[in-house]
Amino acid sequence: MPYKNKTIFVLDTPGFADFVGEQRCAMRVADGAIVLVNATSGVEVQTQSVWAYAENFETPAIFFVSKLDREHTNFEEVVSDINENISDRAVPLYLPIGSDINFKGVVNVLTGKSYIYKGDGSKKFHRGRHSCRYG
Repeated sequence: MPYKNKTIFVLDTPGFADFVGEQRCAMRVADGAIVLVNATSGVEVQTQSVWAYAENFETPAIFFVSKLDREHTNFEEVVSDINENISDRAVPLYLPIGSDINFKGVVNVLTGKSYIYKGDGSKKFHRGRHSCRYG
């Protein structure tokens, strides 16, 4: 995928324990990692394993919390779970607007820019300004 005269290779590895070898190999050659945390289940054993590989290979990594629009999700609990079980250095850069089935979008805590999804299944959104606070 070309970006600003560079080629970016995305190494997508499944999160299942059966693919631990692929995860380890990908982390070994990657320049950075995105560790996916499902908002409905929180930190799982494989999440901890992938983070351990990132630390072992000194790979810069971030967490991405997915499925915030599902029932029975709580962003604050997921962040707390990450801080308690993986790294106490995790700090949200984006906060959800709404929660659970009332999830509407996200707001960047550094810029205050919000991204509100149209909610019609089109995956389109509009940008705006939004005040936010966390904790």
